[in-house]
Amino acid sequence: MDENFRTEPVDPGGVGEKRSLGWIIFDVEGPVVSFLTKAGELLLLSFIFTLCCLPLVTIGPACTALYSTVVKNIKHGRGYPLREFFSAFRRRFKKSFIAGLIMLVWCAGLYLMYRTVGKTVSGSFARKSFIVILTVSMAVFFYLYPILSRFRIKLANAFAMAFVMCGEHFLTSLAMILSSVGVVYLLMFILPIITLPFIPGIWVYLMSFLMEKALRRYMPPPKEADKEKWFYE
Repeated sequence: MDENFRTEPVDPGGVGEKRSLGWIIFDVEGPVVSFLTKAGELLLLSFIFTLCCLPLVTIGPACTALYSTVVKNIKHGRGYPLREFFSAFRRRFKKSFIAGLIMLVWCAGLYLMYRTVGKTVSGSFARKSFIVILTVSMAVFFYLYPILSRFRIKLANAFAMAFVMCGEHFLTSLAMILSSVGVVYLLMFILPIITLPFIPGIWVYLMSFLMEKALRRYMPPPKEADKEKWFYE
């Protein structure tokens, strides 16, 4: 072929073409619109999650559905947020509901133990013991709902797996506990309480980067038919 007529394929909007400022700001596939869309979906999910937690006994299914939706929809762009949230809420309801009840009973028991033991044992010892048990309990529950959202597993095995993951992924556990304490501090002393319904989705999204690395260690190697599934991407 004559060198004078040799051409290169056009790369519209690709790596070889410099993005215009208009595309960056206004295009629906641009980073600004994409960011605002995901931020809006996170706020919506946080608000729906808060509403679903109001009866208290539905905290478990709401936590499972929120994690599943944030990872599948916000991070991987699969499906629609509200549809996925309520689908996951129904799909994992039974085990998550029981897990939530166990969490509530356990927290109530810890509080009663602290109030009772604190009157008969050294106050300092009671506080330290309470803090240790509460910290481990928080870590277990942080892992439990992502596990229930990802794996088909018996509830007892899910609790055991969550407990093991607390130790195997100590830095992840520490990051989740410290960040959750930081969020509570912000809500109590800095941020107005009206921001509460918009915090959970943002926190789950940020923590999912650590959680997904931990969960992948327990996922079997994908079969050929499974490689296209979103949680293997």
